[in-house]
Amino acid sequence: SKGCYVGQEVIARMETHQRLAKRLVIISCDCGAGNSNLDMARGDEVWADGTRVGQITSVAPLADQARQKALAYVKTGVAEPGSKLVIVARSGELAAEVVAVSG
Repeated sequence: SKGCYVGQEVIARMETHQRLAKRLVIISCDCGAGNSNLDMARGDEVWADGTRVGQITSVAPLADQARQKALAYVKTGVAEPGSKLVIVARSGELAAEVVAVSG
């Protein structure tokens, strides 16, 4: 009488294959120097080496407004600190970098 719980299929695949498809990372972008009209936003695509690797989930501007940090789910292959990324924002492309990986 009990059905599947939400997310059960994903958990089962992770346990079977012993790996995650995506990781939550913190990325940083210099949106100040020369990019005064460019900002990251929730839903923007994340690219690496010409391939779409993820999506921004939330953005937080820093106090100086020149840099932004964001959370994004990206493929595990680029989920390493120092990985170079491109954010395809509504207003243009932004260079970004992974600064930390969640848990």
